[in-house]
Amino acid sequence: MTEESKIFQAILTEHFLPLIDKHGNTHEAVNWGSLNGQKLRFKVLLDPFLAAQQSFSLLDVGCGLGHMLDYIVERGINFNYHGIDVVDEMVEQARQHHPEKSMLFENTRIEDSRVEKHDIVIASGIFFLACDKKRMQDLITRLFSLCKVGIAFNSLSTKSTTKDPSEFYADPAEVLDFCLKITPRCILRHDYLPNDFTVHMFREFTN
Repeated sequence: MTEESKIFQAILTEHFLPLIDKHGNTHEAVNWGSLNGQKLRFKVLLDPFLAAQQSFSLLDVGCGLGHMLDYIVERGINFNYHGIDVVDEMVEQARQHHPEKSMLFENTRIEDSRVEKHDIVIASGIFFLACDKKRMQDLITRLFSLCKVGIAFNSLSTKSTTKDPSEFYADPAEVLDFCLKITPRCILRHDYLPNDFTVHMFREFTN
């Protein structure tokens, strides 16, 4: 693990442990303002892949407490789920909350060469903390390298009218321009919540 990765992991651990202790297995423990907002983000991230009406293997990067798995099960989505996170305690909590599916959660980084490719790679909320433009671009590149079909990620937007100085906000136009250099098959969504945007990137156009 590089020194930069160690610092990043320490920042995330320091940020999320008090939230887990205070809020338990809730959306607040993973820094989402509301349960409805968290589920809406999941919906926006997953919908284009659901339209294909296929069963995909899904890698949930920054899986936190495993709430995306809860959403997938709740909606009856037939995806083969695998969640990874760099915060040990997050993974342990996810395993405890999903004892029958504990093997689906792994403590690792997407930079790890052992992370296998999946059909789709989803990253919800991984850019808001301890991030900058270069790190975001590096992570997007890595996310796309791990997919067979496509990826989806979200970010706080510089177009937001209210900003927290401790959080990272990305320019959606700049992010889309960067993504289009990787693949021309991109979708930008900036219409579902005031502060967020989501980008989908595909290897092939779907019918």
